[in-house]
Amino acid sequence: MLGNCRAIRARPNRRERQLSEPRVNVDEFTHHPTHHVVGVLSNASDLAALVSELRESGGVAPEKIDLLRGERGAEILDEDGSHHGVRARLVRGFQRLGYDQTLLAIYDEALRKGSLVLHVPAMPAASRSVAEILWRHGVTDIGYFGTGTFEQFTFDRETHAGTEDA
Repeated sequence: MLGNCRAIRARPNRRERQLSEPRVNVDEFTHHPTHHVVGVLSNASDLAALVSELRESGGVAPEKIDLLRGERGAEILDEDGSHHGVRARLVRGFQRLGYDQTLLAIYDEALRKGSLVLHVPAMPAASRSVAEILWRHGVTDIGYFGTGTFEQFTFDRETHAGTEDA
């Protein structure tokens, strides 16, 4: 008798939706988002298409993508470490000595102007393809944080080809 019953759901329940959407403004202080492609998305209306392509073409589960948004996102990014205690202030202090300060300033300014900062997980071999997907959807300031490294991606609108600036 049970073999003839089929459960049909037209829409996923709330828990299933949460597992298939990016995480927004999760307060986790990160000094170096290792194995992540990071970039700035100015137009949030492009987000659904971007997440869909990352899932379908890039193999990235939407719930693994982190988004920072608005003033709260800027507090989580915590450019100077003032929102996460002494350890965070020390980490950001050391980062001011290198390229991290420039990146933090770019991302902080973007958040305060209403853009989103995306953190998309990617291993080194997939970083370029993930970066290209981001670029096609209007993401700027795209870079890959490897283990102790950072690679900036630039793309040429004429040829649609990307390059890395180590």
